[in-house]
Formats: sequence, structure tokens, C-alpha cells
Amino acid sequence: LRRVKPERRAYDVLLAIDDSASMKDSGAGLLALKTFCIIHRALSQIEVGRIAVMKFGEETQILHKFVDPPVSPTNGDAIISHFTFDQSKTNLLDTVRSIRQELDAARLSGNFSRGYEDLAQLAFIISDGRLSDRERIATAVREATERRQILAFIVVDAIEPTLRESSDPSRVAKSILSLQRVDYKSTNETGLPGLTIRPYLDDFPFPYYAVVQDATKLPEIVADAVRQWFVVVNSDGI
Repeated sequence: LRRVKPERRAYDVLLAIDDSASMKDSGAGLLALKTFCIIHRALSQIEVGRIAVMKFGEETQILHKFVDPPVSPTNGDAIISHFTFDQSKTNLLDTVRSIRQELDAARLSGNFSRGYEDLAQLAFIISDGRLSDRERIATAVREATERRQILAFIVVDAIEPTLRESSDPSRVAKSILSLQRVDYKSTNETGLPGLTIRPYLDDFPFPYYAVVQDATKLPEIVADAVRQWFVVVNSDGI
């Protein structure tokens, strides 16, 4: 009998999509669903392994588990139908923690281990990138990295033409690339609160992220993200 050498790694990929109202208001919801379809198709073509799908906002919900049958056109439509983009807010900190828990459970299940030496895990988080509580999110992301889980954030930066061309400044949707944020920190000299204005994406709590504005660029961006992930997980760094 010939001994079969096990593959070096199995792969788990979790797709998490923001289901909050801000995604609909900016027009990012449709782009997020297109992103989901493209990511799933790309991963299916390379037979990456198991795929799970989650939606998040004020609460998280798993729509497709790692142990469920593979996503197909039939159940893929059912998954998409669960997105309403009407949740009142996005709790990204709880989302990151829920993603960690799902990936931990998948690893502990042991279902991947037969014939494999290791398990690589990735989560794509698809959202408009509006977030708060950066420090705690960054800590949660680092904890995921320590578990050998890579969290890649795809910012869907869609702006509806009708909003972009509106004469009412309050209705104009701004690109995340042009947004700024204000930090209040104590100064070294006086100890009084100091105000610092910086680009919104400075110190973004996800080391791996990409900004998508044009749906036609999605295949290229997703393919590059998957390629970089394979490079990382197959190096000594993860």
C-alpha cells in the first residue's frame, strides 16, 4: 500500500457583510453584495476549502456555517435575501469577537484535520468602514492574529450619483478617502487636551484592508487580496 502524504493546509474563509442602514444610505449595500458574489466565485474556483457567511450590524447572524453544504446559486440567493440593510448601527467590536468565536469553533471541531497538517483561517469583512472604538477593535484584531486568523477589511466606498450631485451639502455622501477625524489627546507641554485632525483611515484598526469604489475593480482587488493571503499563510509569519 502506498502512503498518501497529507496536504500542508486546509482553508476556512468567513465572509462577514455589514447589514446596517448606513450601507443602504450610501449605496454601498449593493456593492457589498456584488463583492460577496465575486469573493465566493473566486474562492470556489481555487477550491479554497470551507466557506461561512455572516451578516452584522447591531447584532450578528450566521447565514451559512462552515459545516453546511457548499454555497450554490440556489442557497446563495437565499443567503442574499437575508440582507435588508436596515439595522440601526454597526457594532464592529462585537462583530470581530463573533468572527473569532466562529473561527475558533471551526478549528476546535477537528473536522478539517483528516489528511491535513494545518488550518489557515481568513475573514473578509465587507463594510463602509465607518467605525468607532478603534483601540478596542485593534486589540481584538491583534488577538485574532495571535490565533493565526487573518481579518481582511474591504471598504465599499460607494457614493450614489444623486447624492454626489446634490445641491444640499448635508445630503452629499463623502468618500472615506476624503473624510477626516478628530483626536483629543493631552499635549506634552501643558497637559491640556490637544486637538489633532487626521485622515480617517490613519491608524485604521485592520492592518489588511482595501478600498473599493468601482465595482469593475472588484475582481482585481479580490484576486490580489486572496493572492496576498496565500503568500502570508504559507510563509513563516502566520
